Amino acid sequence: MLLAIPIVAWQAIQTPEVAWFFALWCAIVGWGAYRSAYRVAYRIDLKGDSVAFKTLAIASSVRVDQILAIEARRGDFRVSWDGGKMLVVGPMDGWHDFVTRAKTANPAVQFKGI
Repeated sequence: MLLAIPIVAWQAIQTPEVAWFFALWCAIVGWGAYRSAYRVAYRIDLKGDSVAFKTLAIASSVRVDQILAIEARRGDFRVSWDGGKMLVVGPMDGWHDFVTRAKTANPAVQFKGI
Protein backbone atom coordinates (compact mmCIF):
# COMPACT_ATOMS: atom_id res chain seq x y z
CA MET A 1 0.00 0.00 0.00
CA LEU A 2 2.79 2.43 0.89
CA LEU A 3 4.55 1.66 -2.38
CA ALA A 4 1.63 3.20 -4.28
CA ILE A 5 2.18 6.67 -2.77
CA PRO A 6 4.65 7.82 -5.47
CA ILE A 7 2.27 6.67 -8.24
CA VAL A 8 -0.70 8.45 -6.69
CA ALA A 9 1.43 11.57 -6.05
CA TRP A 10 2.53 11.61 -9.70
CA GLN A 11 -1.09 11.38 -10.83
CA ALA A 12 -2.06 14.22 -8.47
CA ILE A 13 0.70 16.42 -9.91
CA GLN A 14 -0.30 15.61 -13.48
CA THR A 15 -4.01 16.17 -12.80
CA PRO A 16 -4.60 18.72 -10.03
CA GLU A 17 -8.33 17.86 -10.00
CA VAL A 18 -7.48 14.64 -8.13
CA ALA A 19 -5.22 16.27 -5.53
CA TRP A 20 -8.03 16.07 -2.97
CA PHE A 21 -8.16 12.32 -3.51
CA PHE A 22 -4.39 12.08 -2.95
CA ALA A 23 -4.64 14.02 0.32
CA LEU A 24 -7.52 11.86 1.55
CA TRP A 25 -5.79 8.64 0.50
CA CYS A 26 -2.54 9.63 2.27
CA ALA A 27 -4.49 10.48 5.43
CA ILE A 28 -6.17 7.07 5.42
CA VAL A 29 -2.89 5.22 4.78
CA GLY A 30 -1.15 7.30 7.47
CA TRP A 31 -3.89 6.55 10.01
CA GLY A 32 -3.61 2.83 9.25
CA ALA A 33 0.17 2.91 9.62
CA TYR A 34 -0.09 4.79 12.95
CA ARG A 35 -2.70 2.39 14.25
CA SER A 36 -0.67 -0.66 13.27
CA ALA A 37 2.54 0.69 14.78
CA TYR A 38 1.19 2.11 18.04
CA ARG A 39 -2.23 0.62 18.81
CA VAL A 40 -2.17 -3.06 17.72
CA ALA A 41 -0.38 -5.48 20.03
CA TYR A 42 1.19 -8.55 18.52
CA ARG A 43 2.51 -9.93 21.82
CA ILE A 44 1.61 -9.86 25.50
CA ASP A 45 4.01 -10.54 28.35
CA LEU A 46 2.78 -11.26 31.87
CA LYS A 47 5.19 -10.23 34.62
CA GLY A 48 3.93 -10.57 38.17
CA ASP A 49 0.86 -8.37 38.55
CA SER A 50 1.34 -6.45 35.29
CA VAL A 51 0.96 -7.11 31.58
CA ALA A 52 3.03 -5.58 28.78
CA PHE A 53 1.48 -5.11 25.35
CA LYS A 54 4.11 -5.07 22.59
CA THR A 55 3.38 -3.21 19.36
CA LEU A 56 5.70 -2.51 16.43
CA ALA A 57 6.70 0.86 17.93
CA ILE A 58 6.12 0.77 21.69
CA ALA A 59 5.47 -1.40 24.72
CA SER A 60 2.66 -0.39 27.08
CA SER A 61 2.56 -1.82 30.57
CA VAL A 62 -0.46 -1.83 32.87
CA ARG A 63 -1.32 -3.57 36.12
CA VAL A 64 -3.70 -6.47 35.59
CA ASP A 65 -6.09 -5.23 38.30
CA GLN A 66 -6.55 -1.94 36.38
CA ILE A 67 -8.08 -3.66 33.35
CA LEU A 68 -11.73 -2.70 32.99
CA ALA A 69 -12.92 -4.67 29.93
CA ILE A 70 -11.91 -7.29 27.39
CA GLU A 71 -14.08 -7.29 24.29
CA ALA A 72 -13.97 -9.80 21.44
CA ARG A 73 -14.32 -8.22 18.01
CA ARG A 74 -13.92 -9.49 14.45
CA GLY A 75 -10.59 -11.30 14.62
CA ASP A 76 -9.12 -9.25 17.47
CA PHE A 77 -9.73 -8.18 21.05
CA ARG A 78 -9.97 -4.74 22.65
CA VAL A 79 -8.46 -4.50 26.12
CA SER A 80 -9.47 -1.34 28.01
CA TRP A 81 -8.10 0.10 31.22
CA ASP A 82 -8.40 3.40 32.99
CA GLY A 83 -6.47 5.75 30.71
CA GLY A 84 -5.98 3.55 27.66
CA LYS A 85 -6.89 0.72 25.38
CA MET A 86 -5.10 -1.69 23.09
CA LEU A 87 -6.13 -3.94 20.23
CA VAL A 88 -4.74 -7.46 20.53
CA VAL A 89 -4.50 -9.51 17.34
CA GLY A 90 -6.25 -12.81 17.98
CA PRO A 91 -5.53 -15.17 20.86
CA MET A 92 -1.79 -15.72 21.23
CA ASP A 93 0.60 -17.44 23.61
CA GLY A 94 -0.32 -16.42 27.12
CA TRP A 95 -3.76 -15.08 26.15
CA HIS A 96 -5.79 -17.50 28.29
CA ASP A 97 -3.48 -16.98 31.25
CA PHE A 98 -3.88 -13.21 30.82
CA VAL A 99 -7.71 -13.45 30.75
CA THR A 100 -7.68 -15.70 33.83
CA ARG A 101 -5.37 -13.32 35.73
CA ALA A 102 -7.48 -10.30 34.74
CA LYS A 103 -10.63 -11.99 36.07
CA THR A 104 -8.89 -13.07 39.28
CA ALA A 105 -7.27 -9.67 39.93
CA ASN A 106 -10.42 -7.67 39.18
CA PRO A 107 -13.73 -9.57 39.35
CA ALA A 108 -15.48 -6.46 37.94
CA VAL A 109 -13.78 -6.88 34.55
CA GLN A 110 -16.40 -6.80 31.80
CA PHE A 111 -16.07 -9.57 29.22
CA LYS A 112 -17.93 -9.11 25.94
CA GLY A 113 -18.03 -11.91 23.38
CA ILE A 114 -15.48 -14.08 25.15
